[in-house]
Amino acid sequence: MARSQYAQWRRQHRRDAYADYLSALRGRDLVMDAVFDALRPDRPDLRKVDEEVQRFVALAREVHRVAEIVIIEGPPAMVAAADRIGRASGELSDVIRRMVKNAHAGDGSHKAADTALATGREHAPTRR
Repeated sequence: MARSQYAQWRRQHRRDAYADYLSALRGRDLVMDAVFDALRPDRPDLRKVDEEVQRFVALAREVHRVAEIVIIEGPPAMVAAADRIGRASGELSDVIRRMVKNAHAGDGSHKAADTALATGREHAPTRR
């Protein structure tokens, strides 16, 4: 009986960790879209861009925090998936950082290419 209760508790704990992770990813992705929207105009409102970036950074930290729990609690396949998602998110964050830097510098020369690159990375499937 105790073993079955422990197994049930463990499954619930994992489910909660996975749900928290997916929720954090979704929140971060919504704010990432807001960053892209703020950068979209030819002359973006840099104050709005910076506000959205601050929100994005805070939510990205939350994703990392809950990912740590998934890594501790999850089986190797889940750990590998979280790692792939983390690497893909890091690559996309690099593009966003560059876009924000260029917006602050008033340099729109790479905007179309960076937007296409970000869109491609945002929608690219993570490989196994």
